[in-house]
Amino acid sequence: MAYPIDVTFKSISLTLTANYASTWKMWEGVRELVQNWHDGVYQTADKLDFPVSSDPVVQFSEPKQANFCDIYEAYAEHPKDGKRHQLGLLCYDRVNSRLQMVNRHIALHKRILLMGYSNKANKKETIGQFGEGLKVGALALVREGRLVTMETNKDRWRFDLQEDPNFQEKVLAVYVTGRTGPNQNHPLSNFELDAADTCTTVHLKEEEWKQCVDKFLFLKPPVNCVKTELGTLLLDPVNSGQLYVKGVWVSDLTEEDLSSGVDFISLQIDRDRNAVPKPSEIDHLVSCMWIKVLEKDPSKAQQYYHLLKDDKHRDVRHACQYTSSNVALLMANLFSLEYGEEAFPVSNQATEEELDMIKKELQRKVVLCNQTLLDILYKSGQHMSVVDALAVHRAASRTIIPFSTLSTEHRQVLQHAVCLAQMAEPTLSLACISVVDHPENVLEPCKSHGSFIDVPRWFLDLETTHHVCRLCSSQVTKCMCREVHLCHNFLQLRRDMISKPVQNIQAFQSYLPYRMDHPLMFVLTQVSQEVCEQAKSSSKFCQEIHNTSAMPSDQTAQQSHKICEERESFLQQEISKLEQQIAEISDQHRVEYTKLQQELQTFQQHQMSDEIQRVNIEQQLKADYEKKLKGKIQQLEEQIKRAEDHNLEMARNMNFEKQQREKSDNKLQELHQAMDMKEQTLFEEVLHWIEEHNNRTRSLQEIFKENLEGANSHEKVKFETLCQLCDTLMEDLQVQRFVCSICKIKKKDCAFQPCGHYQACAACADHILTTTRVCPVCNRHLTNVMKIYE
Repeated sequence: MAYPIDVTFKSISLTLTANYASTWKMWEGVRELVQNWHDGVYQTADKLDFPVSSDPVVQFSEPKQANFCDIYEAYAEHPKDGKRHQLGLLCYDRVNSRLQMVNRHIALHKRILLMGYSNKANKKETIGQFGEGLKVGALALVREGRLVTMETNKDRWRFDLQEDPNFQEKVLAVYVTGRTGPNQNHPLSNFELDAADTCTTVHLKEEEWKQCVDKFLFLKPPVNCVKTELGTLLLDPVNSGQLYVKGVWVSDLTEEDLSSGVDFISLQIDRDRNAVPKPSEIDHLVSCMWIKVLEKDPSKAQQYYHLLKDDKHRDVRHACQYTSSNVALLMANLFSLEYGEEAFPVSNQATEEELDMIKKELQRKVVLCNQTLLDILYKSGQHMSVVDALAVHRAASRTIIPFSTLSTEHRQVLQHAVCLAQMAEPTLSLACISVVDHPENVLEPCKSHGSFIDVPRWFLDLETTHHVCRLCSSQVTKCMCREVHLCHNFLQLRRDMISKPVQNIQAFQSYLPYRMDHPLMFVLTQVSQEVCEQAKSSSKFCQEIHNTSAMPSDQTAQQSHKICEERESFLQQEISKLEQQIAEISDQHRVEYTKLQQELQTFQQHQMSDEIQRVNIEQQLKADYEKKLKGKIQQLEEQIKRAEDHNLEMARNMNFEKQQREKSDNKLQELHQAMDMKEQTLFEEVLHWIEEHNNRTRSLQEIFKENLEGANSHEKVKFETLCQLCDTLMEDLQVQRFVCSICKIKKKDCAFQPCGHYQACAACADHILTTTRVCPVCNRHLTNVMKIYE
């Protein structure tokens, strides 16, 4: 829309071409203007005379309906008296289709039209940051043919497009004129503008404003929401997937799997209010915000639990990273309510073999879960991973097999394995090794607890060992696979090479440092076998083992008893070590406890000293305050006494003046009465003289008529002239201006309304008004009578 340029205007070119920010439309323009109004409200709040300890809290009222207008008020209440201070108004006029934004006590200067200039306070509540929103927003609106004006300071600005002769290009311009009046174009009585206020006006259709107002949370606050340190989580369905920053809509992330709406307090955005951070950063912020919401309002746990189960929403992509133990416990309780106490959560990526193992060993109901929910359930402490659950179950179901009940072959396998391991680890002995049995024959690895090693029974079975890793040729009738395999496990456990248990054969093989086809393992097997074959004649490696196998049963029992004694001795040593460690820890704790007691005593002394100092300061302040208060009270009493004396003197003066006024009123009344009597006397005297003049005139007329009969023509003319003069004199006496034209007796003092004829006295005027109600002069209908005082 082009407006004719008034020659009286002062035009200011802003060097913004008409196509600058071409993607900006109506919404972007309105967003920037409303955003500037919002920031101006906080700028006005900073000017309020509030106590230093309490900053003004800006509030926005619900829209009020008045004269077909929706009026939003921004205000702040004083913390002491609760007085409401208006900071600004935002009004949409549905009749004139215009949006008006008023900022109280803010007068703008022309320098804000410079690109990049901004006088906004650096506060967390302010939205704008680039100093160009007003200009670019006005350009977007003007480009669509909308009228944008501002009344500020002493000027009125109108934004429009004009061709700049310096650049030969159409640019945004501001036409500056004088402000025509404080209330022009603002007919509402509650919408007045002072000279120090600023009003921005833009023309919008009603349906356009309805689309825009929903995108400002400070104008249309959400119902179902929870505020946190990071921002506000919006749980209303209408806000689902919507991203806001400081109450202003930024983008719709519904198609990007954002379930809830979010209003961030701080988020890096560009000039077009597009989110600059990577999507993962937004995911982290939303995930952290949800946890803070649940800690603040646990009633939202059910909704969050459904988001976790779905596993497609961005709200929970990093949930486990921010979940606290309390929130995890809430999720675990909801999981148990849904699936029961016997439910066992398992990853939905688990294999059928793992699921069968859980059902067979744990005999629990398997529930497939996504990894996020699974990690949170583990974090609660009420559920554990498959590996841990199997380890606990198997540890509870294991039984230790006495060494004496093992077969001779199995005892020799263990002895051979220990002898092999002692070559690299001399401290290893058969006394620290226990053979355990699992009722379900699960292929578990060797495990260590402290200095002891538990060897599952399957390690002693040749067929099972060959199934796991065959280290010998299939034609060999006697091999050392079991011994080498056990030796390898012993050494690895001693060196903490195995960090966690495994639950199946394939996983167990993955922990072997050497694969079963590794040449070194084959070499070790062959060497061990050859040495063992020569043990009877020359080798000291396992000669004792073979000699023990040839002993009678009573000697074998003695040998087993000897092993038990060694085991008991080893246990005693372990107990001594543990007791020594406990003593060291106890001594360490005692030292720390003594240190803490000393620190506590020092802290108590400091606290006592601070308390004494605080009491002294409090007493000093109390004494000073009482002294000042007494002085103030004395001053107030003196002021009150002076005020009372002054009031008493004023009362005396008023009484005296009242008496003088009454005397004056009495004298004035007497004077009025004397004046009325004098006026009546003069009036009667005038009437008397009028009557005398009338009589004399009539006498003269009669004389003239008598003399006229015998007079000549010349005298006749003279007498006729005198008669005419007498008639004129009679008429003048009858139409005297102070005599009532109706009764011809009393003084006229009333004028008829609405014609205004001043012709009657009070009595005649009242009679006409009650009877004919018609003016005797112009015959016009009368409404009332006005008293005239001359």
